[in-house]
Amino acid sequence: MRKNNKSKYKHTISFIFYLMFILVVFSGKGFAQSIEITRIDSTENVGSNCILKISPSGKPYILYNDLSNYQLKYAVYIDEQWDIYETGLYEQVNDFEVDSLDNLHCSKAAYTALKYLFINADTAFSIVIDSADGRYSDSEIELDGNSPKITCIHYLNPSYLLEFIKINNEWERDFVTFLPIAPTSLSYKLDGAINHVSCSGGEDRVIMYYNWESSSVFADTVYRDSFAATNSLDISNNGNPIISFNRDFSNDYEMVIAEKENEQWNYDTLDNMAGYTFGFNIRYSPLDQEPYVIFIKHDNECDTLYLGWRNSGEWSYLEAYSADIGNCSFDIDAYGDVHFCFYVYDEENSSLYYGIMRVNTAIDEDESAKSDLLNIEIYPNPTNNTALISFTGLNTDMTYKVGIYDVLGRKVNGFKLGEFLSSRTIIIDVTGLSDELKTGVYFISISSESESKTRKFTIIR
Repeated sequence: MRKNNKSKYKHTISFIFYLMFILVVFSGKGFAQSIEITRIDSTENVGSNCILKISPSGKPYILYNDLSNYQLKYAVYIDEQWDIYETGLYEQVNDFEVDSLDNLHCSKAAYTALKYLFINADTAFSIVIDSADGRYSDSEIELDGNSPKITCIHYLNPSYLLEFIKINNEWERDFVTFLPIAPTSLSYKLDGAINHVSCSGGEDRVIMYYNWESSSVFADTVYRDSFAATNSLDISNNGNPIISFNRDFSNDYEMVIAEKENEQWNYDTLDNMAGYTFGFNIRYSPLDQEPYVIFIKHDNECDTLYLGWRNSGEWSYLEAYSADIGNCSFDIDAYGDVHFCFYVYDEENSSLYYGIMRVNTAIDEDESAKSDLLNIEIYPNPTNNTALISFTGLNTDMTYKVGIYDVLGRKVNGFKLGEFLSSRTIIIDVTGLSDELKTGVYFISISSESESKTRKFTIIR
């Protein structure tokens, strides 16, 4: 095994660089966004590549390059502080994912070779999993359980879309399909057993969408006859693809979303501005299954990082930061909170920043003065099986009522409430539930005649 050259640095959050609260009210539904931004690393040249992913346990990971020595590093938020690891690898990856054991799986298209990188707190290594004539480009990785799958573009004549699967510690390659365009970017998502890929060809002025299961490949033209820059793809809970991209009208760039429903592509304009937008990505929120975007708007004075989200068919935007920004990335956790990272360039001291936009929905957890009279604890949280709910109150003879609600405040009756284990402990069973109880955030409210308390918990199915 390759010797591990890892050193670890622990950073507490030394300061909050930027704190902003904003309230946006939609019809019938209130959302409060609080943005908190923290600088987590700083060097002479922190690089131009940063990727953020939320692990299955809910921890944010950021993978990035420190270009003072070009080393690959990653940061993870644990116990209210950032731990920063040097990997000892000198690679610039295209994509990574985190498995349930907190291992990082990465992919890199390195011209005539495709590489796979494995990283955790104890070891890190890089291997070539395929090499051939032509050029590999724009690889992305997904996890099937804890097993990695990589897709990439192989430039030959014609070009091909390739899939690589790791089976019994061996990598197997499959030519998915040939590409009728010369792609400039690729985005890949795995939804159960179905693979989804979007790719754009700048010279061909077309965006293509592919999905396949086993050897059955479906191809579709998403958009044609406009400038298509890099694109970003995500998949809804219903299996519908959504793709964001730019189109050009005489150097006025328009960000567009293409969303497929009932076998038809529908198009929605996100923003229309003079100048150039870049670094944009799109994600569905697991909380409400609405799309969120992140992008950078460039003008002559500085760059501005924006977050955007859709609600009831309308798009709203929040300006998160303005500076000389190099790149950005984001992901959304099970609670609907948006985690993002970005670079800020400076002649003397460039920095990597992390931000979180917390989303509080129609039901807020009660933090009133009565909280010392009634305290609710939920374990485990998130849960996919059973949750043990314990609470305390001063009056042991008081009768308490239990209610469970969704994020819109609607009472949910599909939960199985277990017997009281004691006068203050109950079990909620979330197995064998109806289809309405999908992955998402729910609220348990325990109340008496004189007081009540609400706590949030998450189901991951």
